[in-house]
Amino acid sequence: MSDLTRATINSISRPVHAAGTPSPSQAIGMTPKEILAIFRRHIWMIISFTIAGLIVGGIAWFLCLTYIPKYTAITVVRVESPDRQDPTNIATTTGNKDILYQYRVEMAGRMTQESLFDDLLRLDAVRTTKWFQSLDNPFVDGIEKLKDDFGVSPQRESQLLTVSMRTASPAESATIVNIAVDLFVNKQAESSKTDIQYKLQNLTAQETVLKRDLLNANNALDDWRASSGFTGLSMQEEDQHTINQKEQQLVLQLDNLENEISRLEEQIKTYESRVQTTGIDIVTQAQTEQDSIVLALKQEKAQIKTLLEQKQSSLGENHRTVKEIRERIIQTDRQIEERYLEIARVNRESQLTAAQDQQRSLETERATMQAKRNEAAVQLKGLENARAEYERLVTTRDRFKDSLDLLTKQIEKFQTMLNDPETPKIRKVAIAPKPIYPSFPKWQVFFPGGFILGFMMGAGLAFLVEFLNDKLRTPKDVATNIRIPLLGLICHSEEDAEVSKIKVPALVMKEAPHSMTSEFYRQLRTNLKKSLTGKQKIISITSGAGGEGRTSVAANLAVSFVVEGTKVVFVDANFRRPASLTIFPKSVTDMPSSVQKVTGLSDYLTGKCSLSDILRHCSLTGLDVIDSGSLPMNPSELLEGSRMDELLRQLSVSYDYVIIDSPPMLVADAKILAMKADGCVLVFNATKTRKGAAQRVTRELRSINANLLGCTLVAVRSLKGGYFDEMFKSYRDYSKPQLAASAK
Repeated sequence: MSDLTRATINSISRPVHAAGTPSPSQAIGMTPKEILAIFRRHIWMIISFTIAGLIVGGIAWFLCLTYIPKYTAITVVRVESPDRQDPTNIATTTGNKDILYQYRVEMAGRMTQESLFDDLLRLDAVRTTKWFQSLDNPFVDGIEKLKDDFGVSPQRESQLLTVSMRTASPAESATIVNIAVDLFVNKQAESSKTDIQYKLQNLTAQETVLKRDLLNANNALDDWRASSGFTGLSMQEEDQHTINQKEQQLVLQLDNLENEISRLEEQIKTYESRVQTTGIDIVTQAQTEQDSIVLALKQEKAQIKTLLEQKQSSLGENHRTVKEIRERIIQTDRQIEERYLEIARVNRESQLTAAQDQQRSLETERATMQAKRNEAAVQLKGLENARAEYERLVTTRDRFKDSLDLLTKQIEKFQTMLNDPETPKIRKVAIAPKPIYPSFPKWQVFFPGGFILGFMMGAGLAFLVEFLNDKLRTPKDVATNIRIPLLGLICHSEEDAEVSKIKVPALVMKEAPHSMTSEFYRQLRTNLKKSLTGKQKIISITSGAGGEGRTSVAANLAVSFVVEGTKVVFVDANFRRPASLTIFPKSVTDMPSSVQKVTGLSDYLTGKCSLSDILRHCSLTGLDVIDSGSLPMNPSELLEGSRMDELLRQLSVSYDYVIIDSPPMLVADAKILAMKADGCVLVFNATKTRKGAAQRVTRELRSINANLLGCTLVAVRSLKGGYFDEMFKSYRDYSKPQLAASAK
């Protein structure tokens, strides 16, 4: 088989290396492709249910149209904006859309109140209808019937309410809905006028009280103006009053004095700190530069320096005269410094004395001004009290006056509203016509509804069938339920035309080496080798129950190793149902004549013969077989004994691989062999193994600390619409040239 073909099959049967946690591609959720595959597998069932639903929907529509039709009469009423209270204002009022919609919702709720329904049922025009006469208890059943058949819905983008009534008669539905609209509009008009009249009475009484209060407020204001003793109490004269001006000037002058005194205090602190120092600051330095004595000393110093330069050049640095001249320069510098310090001291003391004298003068002036300010404050306090009382009386009068003006306007507006025909917030727009077509049933609902329900039932049943199938059918089932490495999968014999004619499935690798099934066994061999370390040679093949393909996997796996060029021994350890003689039949020449009666493994374990006596060569080069032998009385004890350990040790030395055909996990023999082997491979059958049984077998092997290398899934069918279906078809087409060449 070509490398490209092997790579194709390897892409679908690559083992899962994470034994405990599924990879991201093994998510439990179904992918869109898997959902589509389920639809394709059950497409005829879904189509059948869909057609049946469409037929049932059509029959239901016809029966309802014949026996229980319903006719709905519809009309509309207009709801005015609640903000329009003044009829004299002809401008259009634009309110918040949500608020206006909520108001229409409120009106719709009022129109469906039980009180309105009760009044409607008492009208003679309604009592004579067949709809009313068909009610057993008109004033109980009628209200409940109206709640179901009478509807009011507000429109969001307009000022309209849609009012509808549904009955079996077109004429009666129009009659009832028109009567209900008239009744509601009349009730709203009466209620609105009653409310306006009640408000007018209250407003008139409030007007009388306000007129009396306004008269009293004017009298109190005149009395206070005459008795206060102050002029200029009105708000217009406040800024011109002499007391205010005098007090403001005194406050300003006092603030200026305070600022000047604060400045002098800071300056005095500075002068005091300067008096305590003996250094020369920048100010003193500038003053001393102009002092005549300092200027004379500096001139003398310059002359001495000139003389010093002359003497140094003629007498040298160390001459006595030169030293005396230098001493004179030092004395002159000392005199200049002393003069600087004297000028600085005198200057600081004079500045401090002048600042202190100025401070005392300002404090005296501040005391005088503070007394004047206190006197003005007393006068201002009296003026403020008089003004406060005056303003209080004016405010009271103005409040009464404004309230009276507003109340007068309200009375005028309500009087106008009382006579305004648009005062009710709801008006009838049109009369409901008699409906022509029934509103129930509608084929637009029944036929699509039957179609959708039928489709949903068919699809639901399809998914139910899929989910109720608890067998391990696909590699994803193994990944999501068992979570052990999937070493490979073997397709069902019906999927492979070359294998379907082979009577013994265990001979696939031998009789159909170029088949797709054989390629799957090669893939299983490759993945199994990746799971083994260099020292692991003994492999136990087991399954959860009998008939799941365990022996076929073991035999074909052994042949696949031999084809690769390795030396393999096949050990049939299933004492209860041995199969090695059927798969690999022996001839008389296979064993020495002295031990031809010895059958195999059980005889070796009981000590009747040696290892060389039970080993027989197969027709396939590199493959030896150990038959199971006769059924012993104690198979579990024999397998658990030391002779079995010794046998496996010798075989691992002589052979590259030891393939043990173990019995199923139904008996203890399988657990013993799984513990003694270097690794164990579980065989699951896609047509027989259930998920619960597979999980139980896996737990049992892990509980005995067996080295579970992984599992293989046999008898896998290509599900319609699945990836394997496409892959099997592609493999057959791709392998045709190779099969033709091998046939030659």
